[in-house]
Amino acid sequence: MAASGIPHAQLSTVSRNSSTAAAIAAPEPDASGNAGITEKGLSVSEVWRTMRIVVEFLRGPAKAVQDFVLTDREPEAILRVAWLYEGYCEGRTEAMDFITKYKPVNRERLIACMDTALLHGTCSQVRGAIASCSESILNDLAASQLLGFKASERWRNDEHLLMSVGRRLTRRGKRATKRGLFLAHHARGRECLILSDADGDTFQNVVLPFVRNSCDEFAQVHLNTQHLLEAVSQLEADPYVQQVIVRGLSARRRFVNRQGRKYLETVRLSCKRSLAEARGEIEREDASLRSARVEYRLDKQYEARGDVRMRRVNALCRLTYESEFIVNRDFHTFMGSVGLLVFEEMRKHLAAYAGRSREVTPENRARPFALQCAEPMFGDSEKMSALSTALDKLPQAVVTVLHGNPYFHANILDLIDGSTYDVGVYSADRVIITPQRYASVAALERVCHHITDTMAKSNFELQSEI
Repeated sequence: MAASGIPHAQLSTVSRNSSTAAAIAAPEPDASGNAGITEKGLSVSEVWRTMRIVVEFLRGPAKAVQDFVLTDREPEAILRVAWLYEGYCEGRTEAMDFITKYKPVNRERLIACMDTALLHGTCSQVRGAIASCSESILNDLAASQLLGFKASERWRNDEHLLMSVGRRLTRRGKRATKRGLFLAHHARGRECLILSDADGDTFQNVVLPFVRNSCDEFAQVHLNTQHLLEAVSQLEADPYVQQVIVRGLSARRRFVNRQGRKYLETVRLSCKRSLAEARGEIEREDASLRSARVEYRLDKQYEARGDVRMRRVNALCRLTYESEFIVNRDFHTFMGSVGLLVFEEMRKHLAAYAGRSREVTPENRARPFALQCAEPMFGDSEKMSALSTALDKLPQAVVTVLHGNPYFHANILDLIDGSTYDVGVYSADRVIITPQRYASVAALERVCHHITDTMAKSNFELQSEI
């Protein structure tokens, strides 16, 4: 930071790998997450003057990183610009290596690191998943030795675990090893955030299967059509988002063929319309939304937020019904709007599913919960039969129907983790689920999503107390 007195005229002669460039790079963060600004006795104004020089330099040779807005009210913002400049001087690095270097100590600092990595260009996009988990997920992942996977720990602190995982996959008749890095963030409770800069194939077939199989209680929250649209609409409520455009929708709709058989088909709606128009399109198609790809344009006025951004950023994000997402820029805005609502929805699901096994309830009492229908839909034997058919298609489960009419009662054994629970319909507008001796959150999440997804799209509401 001693180089704050470099004359502006000399910036044109500063090379990418020169000692002058290294001299004004950001200091290494310490264990508390501060970058040594106060420890070195530097005032915010002194750091501000140095960063102004950095920005002026970036506006010259770095064409991809321009038009920053700085504020001297937030040392965090100044530090992030220093990170950008240091990465520019050292050349391109991977996003997960970027995180390893700057060692985030909490979720806010992690979001800042990923946001900076996207702006800097160390990765083109970030993939992730929001899920519930056990409190020992970081230890479970670090100690995992799954057959078919090869994993190693790269870096770890109290809330984060960075791992490299590989798996041999068959593609077009050839076996090849797919490997990727992922970061697991778990602070407290049962909330977990998985992030990776791997491609889609590696994330879906290597990273997520490794995490799911290493932690029995790992459960991604499933969003119905209503909740998915509500999550995306949070972008419109952000005061710094100027415009939201829906670029594409993926949905499933029901249709009946000429023989009278009912099917589900996936439809993709390529569109460039507002969120209200996209909502109307889903209603007209009578479809269940699976994913939404949204472009949001950020306003140029960031001074009040105390952050560092590019002006007029057009960012793209994609959110799926399984709470998986892709963000190509401005990770901060996505997590501060869409991510917050998904986390809130996950907490509601945890309140409904957690602590319901008979082995943990007082005197081994049953603690049932319900899926409440918006309108009566189990008033005849045909609907009862439809529910029975839907449960028969529940993946990796054994379903035993004990009674089918005039009321419905079935016992289900989950083959993934051994959970058992009963599903009953005793009125026309409610499905009651009663966990037995052991029923994990993940198993209850799977069956509830299966029922709501195959029976009535978004017509069910979760009731934790009945």
